[in-house]
Amino acid sequence: MVDLRKPINRNKTNGIKFGLVNCLISIGIGIFIIKTGFSPNGNVILITSTLAIFLCGLIFWNLLKVKTGSKAILAGVLTGLMSHPLTWFLLIIINNSCHFFHLNCSAEYIYSDGTITASNIIGEIFGGTVMSLLFFGYITIFTSSILSYLFFKYTEWQD
Repeated sequence: MVDLRKPINRNKTNGIKFGLVNCLISIGIGIFIIKTGFSPNGNVILITSTLAIFLCGLIFWNLLKVKTGSKAILAGVLTGLMSHPLTWFLLIIINNSCHFFHLNCSAEYIYSDGTITASNIIGEIFGGTVMSLLFFGYITIFTSSILSYLFFKYTEWQD
């Protein structure tokens, strides 16, 4: 019989599980981007956004030490919000790695003259983040907060 009054012994694997649950959001949006041709880098965006939302979910779930529903929702909001700049940072690293290693990649964020400066990278991250938040931010933030609350509720008790 399950004693519903006994709280779960929360461990580090809950952060990993929360990150994996959030990957569903990114995979859904990535498939939408690929199918609609929203971006020529759809495959790379699918990979980087999935990695970014997983890392954000893992970090914020463990950083906030989620023990209440409100902290779970906050972890979800932060995960949905902060995954956008991390996605663009990873996208820039991957695309510029194609240029650096002379790989045959079709990347739209490679600078034509081969110069990569900190201001270029910051500008790309800021511009990409603003655009992705405008188009998909409401989906990621809302869905991640709902999933985080549901994840919290269904992992709250143990035998």
